[in-house]
Amino acid sequence: MSAVSLPARTAWLGAALVLFLAAPLRAQVTDAPPSVPEPASAEAASPLADVVQNAISSKELGNGFWGVKVTAGTTGAVQYEREADRRFVPASNVKLYTAAAALDQLGPDYRFETRLYRQGPVRGDTLRGDLIVRGSGDPTIGGYEQRDDRLQVFRAWADSLRAAGIQHVTGSVLGDDDIHSDALLGHGWAWDDLPYRYATELSGLSFGENLIELQAVGQLLGQPAALSVKPLQTGYLDLVNRSETVSRKADEEYRRLPGSRRLYVESRVRPGRVQREKLSVGNPTGYFVSVLRGVLRRAGISVAGSAMDADHLPAPPSYQAPRTQVVARYRSAPLAEIVQTMMEESQNLYAEQILRTLGAERPVEALVRGGPDDPDPGSGAMGVEAGLRTFAAAGIDTSRVRLADGSGLSRYDMVSPTMTAALLSYMRRHPDPAVAEAFMDALPVGGRTGTLEKRFERGPAEANVRAKTGTLSGVSALSGYVTTAGGQPLVFVIMANHYSADSDEARDAIDRIVQALAAGEV
Repeated sequence: MSAVSLPARTAWLGAALVLFLAAPLRAQVTDAPPSVPEPASAEAASPLADVVQNAISSKELGNGFWGVKVTAGTTGAVQYEREADRRFVPASNVKLYTAAAALDQLGPDYRFETRLYRQGPVRGDTLRGDLIVRGSGDPTIGGYEQRDDRLQVFRAWADSLRAAGIQHVTGSVLGDDDIHSDALLGHGWAWDDLPYRYATELSGLSFGENLIELQAVGQLLGQPAALSVKPLQTGYLDLVNRSETVSRKADEEYRRLPGSRRLYVESRVRPGRVQREKLSVGNPTGYFVSVLRGVLRRAGISVAGSAMDADHLPAPPSYQAPRTQVVARYRSAPLAEIVQTMMEESQNLYAEQILRTLGAERPVEALVRGGPDDPDPGSGAMGVEAGLRTFAAAGIDTSRVRLADGSGLSRYDMVSPTMTAALLSYMRRHPDPAVAEAFMDALPVGGRTGTLEKRFERGPAEANVRAKTGTLSGVSALSGYVTTAGGQPLVFVIMANHYSADSDEARDAIDRIVQALAAGEV
């Protein structure tokens, strides 16, 4: 024991206390508002706590953050929560926000319309001028729904030109993508994702999901593989073949810089073997009109000029009649169907195009000032600003919502389970029944459709749970709806970040929790 006397010790403690109270306090930064109870108290009230804890009990899962929120579907009453007000990187759960805002503000029946114009007079069977495609932001031309015949729209346009008596075009095929901003990528996307199908460049004019299918066939040992491109080899893509035919350790390696048409193929292929990979193209607008020009020429319509992005012209195209007239158009399927593809296939391009279109169609007028820091109407940033209207109507504190893109590929996205549960509850009871139905129908069904087709193939959640998945490295999420064995509808959100386990283990843990919800262990 110290030799300091009791009076001296008392005096020292008193002085220390005075200094402590006099010192300025630094506020602790936290995502949870002060009124939110500690997660442990919420967990203690629910038998689901044991299920959650057991599901994430391994060291590799438990070293991450886990947020869970379960509410009654009919009343919104909280049934269970764990770290529910912590903000998480949600991965593709962002698509829930994109879908909700678009269906709410554009409506389930909204359709994209892309138009083909002729500019100039027609003399005999010759158009003495250009063809112009005016984009609408439609991601579906040659897209997933047309995967069995990606060129069908372009062939239909060739038929329309022939019906108008046009067999020759003296000018060029121009692509106008100005409905959207010129930013090629979502905010915060990783550069090394760029060649791959889940990180395609964005444009107001898109064809074939802005992808080509590259095929590499192994030749003799030491020789480069033979390369070919589908759906149409137009010469638009500059392939640099650095591949090699090898006896073992085959792999695939691709590189492309943003906006570049040059794709480096550095794969290793075994003799006679075939590698197929869908890869993104640079400048989707240029790709669109290049393929269109190729289809027209294949259909017997000559085009003397080149295929060109209209951004390279000295001035934007003019659409003033009678010099410029529509000769063909394409109207997409209703937005409800496009959103269903986006959700079931977790289609990133569709999500980004829908978000930008929301910004173009429903901009926040107070932000359309043209200043250097103001978002363009057809940008992802304006789409997020427009989406805040829907999120506010759902009762979400929009000051805490951080969305950088529409797909969830960006790690700048941050939302909480509480926010997401509020959004799901709002969409389930949306004032417009058609919006609620479109949102619910778009979600993958456990053991049946989309990204849940191979999950929940048995157990009480089979053909019961409807939810959106989300996966990045160290990120896993699942949020949606499930009905208990006793018939109680539930809204649930499960988000995990920063764990060191592999994705399959994280998904298994999430699935165990959802199965418990379906069994009524709430």
